Amino acid sequence: MTAGTEPRAGWCRLGRGSIMPAMRSTIVLTALAVLVLGVRVAGAAEICGDVNVSGVVTSADALLVLKSAVGQSVSLTCPAIADLATCTTDLSTTNTNLGTCSGNLATTSTALATCTADLSTTNADLSTCNDTLSDTQGELAQCEMDRPEAAPLKTGQTKCYSFNGYPTPCPVNSGINDQDGETQIGVARSFTVGCAIVDIKTGLMWEILDDNETVGTYGLHSRRQRWDWNHAGEKIAQLNGDFGCGHTGWRLPNRFELETLLNLGAVNPAMYPAFNRDCVPGCNHSFSGCTCPPTSSVWSSDTITTESSVPADAAWGVDLNSGRVGVGYKVGSGTVIGVRNVQ
Repeated sequence: MTAGTEPRAGWCRLGRGSIMPAMRSTIVLTALAVLVLGVRVAGAAEICGDVNVSGVVTSADALLVLKSAVGQSVSLTCPAIADLATCTTDLSTTNTNLGTCSGNLATTSTALATCTADLSTTNADLSTCNDTLSDTQGELAQCEMDRPEAAPLKTGQTKCYSFNGYPTPCPVNSGINDQDGETQIGVARSFTVGCAIVDIKTGLMWEILDDNETVGTYGLHSRRQRWDWNHAGEKIAQLNGDFGCGHTGWRLPNRFELETLLNLGAVNPAMYPAFNRDCVPGCNHSFSGCTCPPTSSVWSSDTITTESSVPADAAWGVDLNSGRVGVGYKVGSGTVIGVRNVQ
């Protein structure tokens, strides 16, 4: 274009009054339009305008967009997209946690239902147990009321005797009527023999005596063994230490317990057959099963009661051969038989 000529269509003057300001306005308006329409950040589907993170959309944002549009290296940032990504991640985590919580809730609900059912069953069982206990206690109380008082034992005497002591048919027409040999009042006796003799009716377990002797030494259970009353406890201690018949709890019997061994219908010994079975000299119960009666009076655990000024130096004893009950000085010798309660 030469001087003095008019510019061609599509060109503008470069000078005062030229169209350069109009171009600037066009560019600015274009950039603002881009901001208004939004700018798409690479790799993101969301659109925002505050690309310089100033908090507001200004011409500075437009300038950055324009520079980016013409290929300049600028940093365009969209906080909303970052926040959205964080929110999306948090939402995913929350959904996962919700799923886990829901699963745990379901498991807990199932466990609670099982526990509730078990509790209901246990309560029902407890109620049944209480009812049964109540019934049993009632039956026990009734049994206690119904059972008879302890009855005396039979003495073993089966014959009647005349005034002068000779046997005579029962009933006796003169003298004492209703003799024990006729009435035989009491509970019949019953014994079992094993490693000891058990009286079924009294619930007492008695040590078995034998005739064991080895080279002049009597065994612990020998009927020939003698003890004074003050040392009778030594034998009892041995019985408990050796677990006699597999048990402890052995003791010296009292006088009344000893008297339950008496059979008033027999003599030499005045005992029941269970206590005198296959007894021969030298027999050992552990090998032959023999049982032997004692050869002397048997000590009881009872001392003779005296006035306070007289020493209590004598004790009760029972002669199981003659059937007599008597006393003996504690320094004297006698037989010791251990006894224990079955229960």
